[in-house]
Amino acid sequence: MSFETKLGDEFLKVPKLAAEGTNWVTYKDRLLWSVEARGLRGHLDGSETEPEDPKSLTG
Repeated sequence: MSFETKLGDEFLKVPKLAAEGTNWVTYKDRLLWSVEARGLRGHLDGSETEPEDPKSLTG
């Protein structure tokens, strides 16, 4: 699956979190923006239901 955006690739890039946590605010904001732009926020906030395990469907 490919995602195109008019906002530019830089908007969707999430920087690596520094080991010391010095860029936490930037990291968190970029992560949330990137996930939201892809329509996946529900997977982070728990509002999206978990998919059913295919193994349990086959009996």
